[in-house]
Amino acid sequence: NTPCLLQLDSGRVLLFGWASDDAANATVRLLYSDDDGATWATSSSGCLPASISLDGTTGYTIRSIRVAAASGQILLIASLYNNAVSNYEIRQYASSDGGNSFSLVATLLASATPFYTWPSVLAVSGRFFVALLDTTGNNVCIWSLSSAYLPISAGIQTGTIAVGKPILETMLVADENGNLYLSTRFGPLAPPFAWGIWTSTDLGI
Repeated sequence: NTPCLLQLDSGRVLLFGWASDDAANATVRLLYSDDDGATWATSSSGCLPASISLDGTTGYTIRSIRVAAASGQILLIASLYNNAVSNYEIRQYASSDGGNSFSLVATLLASATPFYTWPSVLAVSGRFFVALLDTTGNNVCIWSLSSAYLPISAGIQTGTIAVGKPILETMLVADENGNLYLSTRFGPLAPPFAWGIWTSTDLGI
């Protein structure tokens, strides 16, 4: 449940993190800094459109959040574990006000197949890229989105990387030339772990 940092073109640094209340509900809190992290202020104490129940039977277990910014929009991908059906779930949110409020764009349900988790997001050349782990086949699937408000399922699936081993983590990064890199940490489920790195010089086309 680690927090997530995002630096905007203006230089402002945004810090997104899960926050819960006494009623066992969770939302995402947003802090910001305009002095490279020396001081922080609260921008939104709850920027999701609705809180998420943390009930151990019918609610969710919160996992990671990942964010990226492009063309005045912020894409937020939340990874959850649905306790009611004992499987993973992905929620896609979008914001056009600097992350102070988000709209729910799409949900990749835990009751559907395949099951996705371990998200990674990136913005390159005005487009969003989303990498998700398909736990049913130990694959990493990557989509390209023209807008944060475009559902992942409606985006361009630029690649499916068959790792063939249990994947424990994924990360998308880009260099100054726009080349994409996908890093995965894969099993067995206990140390020693191994890492794999794939690259694309054409934005995954």
